[in-house]
Amino acid sequence: LHVWPCQDGFIIWRYSFGAAGGRRSLPLIEWMEEEGMADDFIKGFDWDTFDLRKADQETIDRLTEATIKFFMSHTKAELLDGAVKRRVMLYPVATTKDILESVQLGARGFWTEVEHPELGTSITCPGTFANASEAPPGILRRAPLIGEHNEEVYGQELGISREELLILGQARVI
Repeated sequence: LHVWPCQDGFIIWRYSFGAAGGRRSLPLIEWMEEEGMADDFIKGFDWDTFDLRKADQETIDRLTEATIKFFMSHTKAELLDGAVKRRVMLYPVATTKDILESVQLGARGFWTEVEHPELGTSITCPGTFANASEAPPGILRRAPLIGEHNEEVYGQELGISREELLILGQARVI
């Protein structure tokens, strides 16, 4: 597994093997031990010689069972916080809600309100990809409405006639 369930969603983490296996897997195993969630099988595992590609199903099942139990005892935020403290390569899988509520993106002023007069409201949208003091990028206009630029793109750029556009529209092709 690379995507694991936890209390409030999913995280990404994977067992590593070979020489790097110990360096990457052991910090999580030590964390599991700290919380009394590493069984003797995992505590005594030889990560330096382990090869996931050659592992039998019983080994995979035993590793998976203990790991899921550990991850399911934590939230994404708890796992990320613990991973940073322990240098575990683990990442939460963010939902749209998580991204919109991100403290980091909020502090960077990433979100911007874009007016949509046709809808009578403004919509929170992702802002620019970078903050630049000399020539700050910005959002020039709202996203186009469905079909708003059909005539420009299909007619002017692709050379499709208005009659052909009407036929394509009636056939619900565009």
